[in-house]
This record gives sequence, C-alpha cells and structure tokens, in this order.
Amino acid sequence: MVIVYLIFLVVFVLYEQGTIGRSASVIFEWLCFASSIAWVFAQSILLGKMDTAQ
Repeated sequence: MVIVYLIFLVVFVLYEQGTIGRSASVIFEWLCFASSIAWVFAQSILLGKMDTAQ
C-alpha cells in the first residue's frame, strides 16, 4: 500500500514541478488515475477490516 502512495506522490510532485502536464503522455495520466483509485480501494478495504474487527 505504501508503494501505491509513493507512485501517486511522485506523479503529483512531477505535475506540480511542471515536468508533466496537459501535454504529458497518456501513461502518466493513467498511472496517476490508477494509483489514486488503488489508494482509495486499499483504504476502504483496510477501514472495512478494522470495522469488522471491533
């Protein structure tokens, strides 16, 4: 899960620095999208497991 966060962080930092932007290749856009969706799913799974453990 930490790796997914780091991928999202790297893509976000590259976007903020201007390294990637609107003219970026599609792979960066899909990488950002996929990592953010994976992050949301991972958090919901972990929170669901924590809720059922109580």
